[in-house]
Amino acid sequence: MTKFLKTRESICGWLELHNVKNYHLIAHPEYGFVVDVHGSVTLNNRDLMSIPIKFNIVTGDLIVSQNYLTNLDWCPLEVNNFIADNNNLTHVVGIPQIIHENCEIDYNEIQSLKGMPAKVGGDFSFAFNELTTLVGSAKYVGGRYLCANNKISNLIGSPLEILGGLEAYCCGLTSLQGLTPTLVGDINLNSNELTNLVGLASIVKGDLSVGNNKLTSLQGAPNTVEGNFDCSRNQLTSLQWGPVIVRGYYNCSQNNINTIDFLPETVVGKFYYMENQLSPEIEQLKSIKELQDIQTANNEKKLLEHEIKRQTIYPESFKV
Repeated sequence: MTKFLKTRESICGWLELHNVKNYHLIAHPEYGFVVDVHGSVTLNNRDLMSIPIKFNIVTGDLIVSQNYLTNLDWCPLEVNNFIADNNNLTHVVGIPQIIHENCEIDYNEIQSLKGMPAKVGGDFSFAFNELTTLVGSAKYVGGRYLCANNKISNLIGSPLEILGGLEAYCCGLTSLQGLTPTLVGDINLNSNELTNLVGLASIVKGDLSVGNNKLTSLQGAPNTVEGNFDCSRNQLTSLQWGPVIVRGYYNCSQNNINTIDFLPETVVGKFYYMENQLSPEIEQLKSIKELQDIQTANNEKKLLEHEIKRQTIYPESFKV
């Protein structure tokens, strides 16, 4: 629990010491005075273990990164950007409840998101913490949602709406349960423990990266990826259930793919399929079009063989 300064003189002295300008003190029954700041407050890299004044509203940015802070009970109700990365925070109780732009609390020791506001107007970044669940998270994020390098197995508790993309790499995810379908932007799920992609929407409005997981199937993959699609470095044996349309490049290299069945219909960029279990003749081909031509020829050959076999087994059916 923070021990707050109570007198006008001591509060003003602390603010002046830390070069806080354009402030106004408001009498308060609990704190003695709370502080409004018209502009930004920059307190990063000051070796602060606590902040002994209670802010009320900061109209600009509040930057307190690279300190030793353990709590947020000194925070204002409202800020523009809130930047508190590289501290010793274990929870977010007390965090501003109105954050107009970005909230960055990466590189702490946060174990719970309970206390977050319902909305973050811009990016919400809390990578490299100690979270095992996203319960308590903001429900609307107007920018990117960055939860990478935590210890979460699923996305239950994540926002209902994300408008700038998802960065959830290196989290230990085994499931996409809880992922919102209202997600705009790139999705980075690299380096997790996923075995399938069940939980993704039918259209990804950006890049989709699921490399270096444990995928044995693309079940659950979107029908359309508006950007690049990367499923390299997995355990896939085919592209069954994969995207049909990819408007960027398609990278399925370094898998165990042994068939060119189930190729996508459209790939606008390059198609990378090196280091799989395909024949040398197939691996020498340079384009998705060449692969599709072989796939079509193989399908036609299979149909012809099936028809010949059928006529052999049931010859009476083909007499005029």
